[in-house]
Amino acid sequence: MEDKEQFNLLINIESILDLLNTLGKQKFLSQTELLLLEKNLLSLKLLILSNGIDVSKFKVSDKPKFETDDKPSKVEKNILDFIKEKEGADSLEIFNAFPQFSRRTIKRNINQLLRHNLISRQVINNNKTIYSPNH
Repeated sequence: MEDKEQFNLLINIESILDLLNTLGKQKFLSQTELLLLEKNLLSLKLLILSNGIDVSKFKVSDKPKFETDDKPSKVEKNILDFIKEKEGADSLEIFNAFPQFSRRTIKRNINQLLRHNLISRQVINNNKTIYSPNH
């Protein structure tokens, strides 16, 4: 398997882990089923990474795209509306406002908003990150 294919497989494994996290929070899976699935996916990820794939040579734009348009998703719109309403929010506030989503899902959506230049990131005192809406 080529590095590019392995990289895409790693990205898909991360997406499946996000989905499993959400399914676990929604109680669609038992804790045992969830942990077994996560264990198997992480074992596969370890096997791929132990083959010496150099993921640093791939850019974020090399990740497979599943969405066909560049419109913000419903989750992204909700996060953006929350940030606009608060006129800026830190990560913890955003995580607490959307407990139905995993932190990883929220971070991914925040990164999408940053890429689309809908919000900006500002680091305060080297330890607190504030996200503000772009006008």
